[in-house]
Amino acid sequence: MSAPRVTAEPDLATAHASAREDVAAAPRAAGHEFVALHQRDVWRFLRWLGADAALADDLLQETFVKLLQRRAAHGALPGDERALRAWLCTTARNLFRNARARARDGVPLDDDATLLAVFERDIADGDERIASLRECLAELPERSRAALWLHYRDRMDHARTGSVLGLSAAGTKALLRRLRHLLADCIERRMR
Repeated sequence: MSAPRVTAEPDLATAHASAREDVAAAPRAAGHEFVALHQRDVWRFLRWLGADAALADDLLQETFVKLLQRRAAHGALPGDERALRAWLCTTARNLFRNARARARDGVPLDDDATLLAVFERDIADGDERIASLRECLAELPERSRAALWLHYRDRMDHARTGSVLGLSAAGTKALLRRLRHLLADCIERRMR
């Protein structure tokens, strides 16, 4: 008996989806198949954010190290494929933001002594900034302070905050954006 003859081109989309299901159904061991399945998407996401190829490579490795640390700490990974991809992209984005922040300060990413000095400087600046923020908040009208408290302290979404204030969700979002800019300008003026 001969092997069945294949007459049609392979369906790559179905094959890729099937591979994803096989890996998702596996016991989630972080083996090379698992990494290979996700690394290209995460690397491309990092490049889309603006990372150069070398930084994307480094952050990709850090992202998967964090995934392994999470698995070791919690004993499991996010339950479904979509949640896992969201976790990987969120972690990669946060790592990219941290790398950009360090680069803005002119701190090499591997210089621990300099990083510590910058951190200590920022903590000292933080006390001044918090004092300035309190003063700036005190100058705001009551309704503006209420919007900030409801959204940030009470963690209400835009729609719920807006319903309390008599605004739409879009109106609340715009109000909060204006207030953030106003507070940032106020703090910068006070810090000079």
